Amino acid sequence: MLGILRESLLARLGQVSALVDLYRNGQPDFAAKVIDWLGAAEAELQRLRSPLAALCAAERARLLATADGFRDSQLTNAERRPRRAVRATAALSLGRVADAFRAKVVEIDSRLDVLREKLAQMIALGSVANALSLQPTEPRSIWLRLIWEHLGTVAEGQALFTYLSAQLGPTDREYLLNEIVENGVLGNPTP
Repeated sequence: MLGILRESLLARLGQVSALVDLYRNGQPDFAAKVIDWLGAAEAELQRLRSPLAALCAAERARLLATADGFRDSQLTNAERRPRRAVRATAALSLGRVADAFRAKVVEIDSRLDVLREKLAQMIALGSVANALSLQPTEPRSIWLRLIWEHLGTVAEGQALFTYLSAQLGPTDREYLLNEIVENGVLGNPTP
């Protein structure tokens, strides 16, 4: 699930620039778009069971409270008028959530880097012991599963196989295997 969460966060972060452009251009629907973005991110993160969903909900609530008269202590006097306060709070909320998303992506990357390296070592061991001659098939997930099963039969890699089986669920294992294959560790597998 780490890979899915990572990709989801990166997709959401990719939308931030367009929202900032709305703010920069003084678009009146900026705050409403941020509320929608937060709501969509919250729903997606809830499905992934990520605590970041609560941050999105809290920031959405802060924006709604600002529309009801609440003023964030970070706002200047000029930003205390209702419309400006909502826009400025939306910008602050967007920044807080984007920072949290980036921090989570970095955390996931650091965890996956270690596992990616171990998986690459296991693939190298598997290739030396018995060449990985599997040709890509569709659907790709079946082909990746066959590679994983093959790696499980390599005696020299049993310790790594056991470790990675415990550390990675099937979704994350497939995510990393696909990434390694795409980077050409197994030659040119793309059909």
